[in-house]
Amino acid sequence: MKDKLNRDIDVPEADVHLAIRKGIQRAKAEGPVKKKSRKSYKIFFSVAAACLLALTFFINPVAKALANVPIIGSVYSQFNDLVGRDLEGRDLVTALDELAEAEDIQIKITSGYYDGAMIGITFDVTGEDLTDESEEMDGFYEIFNGDEEIADSQELVYLQKNEKGYSGHIRHYYPATDLPEGAEIPLAFKRIGKHEGNWEFDVAIKQLPYKEVALTEERIDEEHQIMIEFESIMIGEASVAIDYTATFPKNQENNQASLAIFDDNGNEIYGLIDGIDLEKTVDGDSVIVKNRTIITDSIEGTINSLTIHPKVRIIGKDPNQPLELGVLQIPLK
Repeated sequence: MKDKLNRDIDVPEADVHLAIRKGIQRAKAEGPVKKKSRKSYKIFFSVAAACLLALTFFINPVAKALANVPIIGSVYSQFNDLVGRDLEGRDLVTALDELAEAEDIQIKITSGYYDGAMIGITFDVTGEDLTDESEEMDGFYEIFNGDEEIADSQELVYLQKNEKGYSGHIRHYYPATDLPEGAEIPLAFKRIGKHEGNWEFDVAIKQLPYKEVALTEERIDEEHQIMIEFESIMIGEASVAIDYTATFPKNQENNQASLAIFDDNGNEIYGLIDGIDLEKTVDGDSVIVKNRTIITDSIEGTINSLTIHPKVRIIGKDPNQPLELGVLQIPLK
């Protein structure tokens, strides 16, 4: 029976991988759920129980309905892009109008931003063949030519229904140590819904002004022969990028450096794009990795300094207990 099962059952591997990627994308889009502390108040217990009973029948249908209501006048808000929302509110997003057509489906790039090291792009999808598609349609794209050395360069993107078809959003980081003032972002869609095709773009976006502060801080752990050198912090209009270099022993080249960041009131800053490896080189018995961490929210004028806790997850050891190096503080004014 075991042999027959192994021989006769056809596992659709492509569909399984697609379902897994969809689940990951959906989890990213929904974001973390904050836990609320429990408090026991007997006087409110019966009222709370009644409310919960009512909400059991109420929340899910209402939440589902609200999820399909478009946020008028704020494209980036629909996709939980804080950087894009901030820039859009200050008219700092570039309006674009680039069209590509394949398989009777049109994709039009509608806007974009390039803030410090962050890039955002919005697009519309139209076509008669899309009318019978589910409202939870997705697509598959490659950015920066799908370079496997660049994280998330080949990804699923979820589309939202609108009056004419669907709209979508892509957010990424510029994958180089040097940031040019203007860039042409190679972007190609390979699938929209069930339709395979090739919709190619070179999205031209000019970088918004940013302030760069040079850093000369370093943190060393002699026991593990690990060093982290902080090089610069780039304060954009609505995002912040911190560049640093991590040096590991050659036999630990897959170590992963990351940062925990706190504001001047001791509150941890979330919404980070962390663990970005931009470049890796070998120098004798050491591996040198250029890293970047991006804060995807504006802190200009609201935070006076950042407190940074550098950490390294050492290969072969518990990833939940990373090596913690010395704390440093970066003044922003």
